[in-house]
Amino acid sequence: MPTPSVKLGAIDLNLLIVFDAVMQERNVTRAGQRLGLSQPAMSHALTRLRYMLKDDLFIRSPKGMLQAPRAEQLALPVRSALERLQWTIIRPLCWSGNAALSHLAISSVPYATDFVDHPTAAASGSTGSEPGGTAGGADAGWRVSRSNAR
Repeated sequence: MPTPSVKLGAIDLNLLIVFDAVMQERNVTRAGQRLGLSQPAMSHALTRLRYMLKDDLFIRSPKGMLQAPRAEQLALPVRSALERLQWTIIRPLCWSGNAALSHLAISSVPYATDFVDHPTAAASGSTGSEPGGTAGGADAGWRVSRSNAR
């Protein structure tokens, strides 16, 4: 595999956000408004990106910004990378107990485990009230353990 000519540490990743916005909007001013940047700031960012990638990327035309072949080549990989990065950063904020827990231990008085309910408990045949039984079947991963709490 050839060594890339541009090192990842030397890339301002904000420039990829600018690139993606211009690709989607086809207009520097609208892309800047979408990102909260002025038109001169967007133009400066595009100049830096063009210098970094050693390519024009976009060409002005009466119909808006036309993408050069290199921009077309980069569009989908950059869009995908930004979406994955955003998902990776935001995912911890969207916490789901079902996805995060593989086992849930409940300590209670003996009769309280009769009230443990899970949507898949009926399908698995488990009532959730057996000592050490599995509530919700093997797929759910919930275990109910009885202990004599005092």
